Amino acid sequence: MSLYAEVTARRRRQALFDVLVILWIVVWGLVGWVVHRQAVDSASGARRLQEGGTGVATSLSDAGESLSTIPLIGDTAKKPFDEAADAGRQISDAGQSIVDGLDALGALLGTLTAALPIAMAVLIWAYVRMRYARAASRAVTHRERPGGAQILALQALVLGATGIEEALATDRPGADHGFHVLGDSATVRRLADARLGALGLHPLPPSS
Repeated sequence: MSLYAEVTARRRRQALFDVLVILWIVVWGLVGWVVHRQAVDSASGARRLQEGGTGVATSLSDAGESLSTIPLIGDTAKKPFDEAADAGRQISDAGQSIVDGLDALGALLGTLTAALPIAMAVLIWAYVRMRYARAASRAVTHRERPGGAQILALQALVLGATGIEEALATDRPGADHGFHVLGDSATVRRLADARLGALGLHPLPPSS
């Protein structure tokens, strides 16, 4: 399959198009990453809440353990600290849930932000390149087959091609440029070369 033209100028334009598509993908990938990072950074308050809750729970739990060693009243004195430590752990868990939720939201927003423009670019690139590849591959096959020049000439007449006016030029006044021109080998060759040139391919070999 001919993904790229044989003529340098056309091939360079195709390569430039590829580079632009790659740059587009990179740019939108970075945009998606920035959106994700902003969502993650917005969770800094929730992280402080989670860390503070954990610190408070640890401190209160340690204090309760120290009080539990007091004879007779140790267990009674420890209970309020344990309850407060549990509340601190609940605060820590709530902060962690917020952090996890913002991380997931950031990943989703970043993906959605980048995915649509990237998918559109890839689909457009694939459509343009595959359409060209099919047409160019068929043209190359016709160019190399005996009698393929007539098919290329017919395609030039039906689809249009740059240089078709020159290919049909004639010195006969009032000449009709209908499909009967395919009976003229010189005109067929010019039309076939016009079709090949429109696809950025080399003309028919001299022996055709």
